[in-house]
Amino acid sequence: MDQVIRQCLILAGGQGTRLAPVWKGPKTLVPVGGRPFALMQLEWLARGGVWEVLYLVDDRGEEIRAALGDAQFGMRLRYLADPPHAGTAGALRTAAAHVLRTTFVLYGDAWPGACLHTLANYHINAGLVMTVVENDDLLQPSNCKVRGSFLESYGQRGDHLDVGLLAFSHDYLRHLPPRGTLSDVLPTLAERGEIGAHIVPHRPHHVGDPQALAELESSLALR
Repeated sequence: MDQVIRQCLILAGGQGTRLAPVWKGPKTLVPVGGRPFALMQLEWLARGGVWEVLYLVDDRGEEIRAALGDAQFGMRLRYLADPPHAGTAGALRTAAAHVLRTTFVLYGDAWPGACLHTLANYHINAGLVMTVVENDDLLQPSNCKVRGSFLESYGQRGDHLDVGLLAFSHDYLRHLPPRGTLSDVLPTLAERGEIGAHIVPHRPHHVGDPQALAELESSLALR
């Protein structure tokens, strides 16, 4: 029986400094194909059955809210300010109070090219699952190693690439540290065998820098 995850937390607190040559606003609002990138993400989430999105934002959160409002594609949008100096892990821990059971977690600049339904089903027996693609340094340096159904390592050269989409249980979010980034936390969790690996065949994209943004736009133009 298919599992259902109806909520997504979007990490949208990054400053987008690498986009500065082409964009000065919040990274998630950078234009792609003539509209904010966030609308691409939201439309994709709605097609995947998500009903509610909670944006985890920094002091530029009001710019995001002004652009997106409180509803898109039939989904409710909410906004939660990150605690000062909390980092992505701390922000997710704070958001746990707003998660009933399980949630997707999506980086605000990521275009994973993954299926939300298959990730939801994979999540059944794990508190934390990361979506990865086999890479071997082809797209960019691989940052994780997969063995069987779990990550063996994260944050060092491996054979797979994190594409910016995860699924967390509520209890797992509550046990993240109050400060620090996911990049700080994930290596230890991978060594413990606590991160499930949801492997997808699709090439991921992101909008974190001008080259990646141009590659995504080229990819969309070819469809």
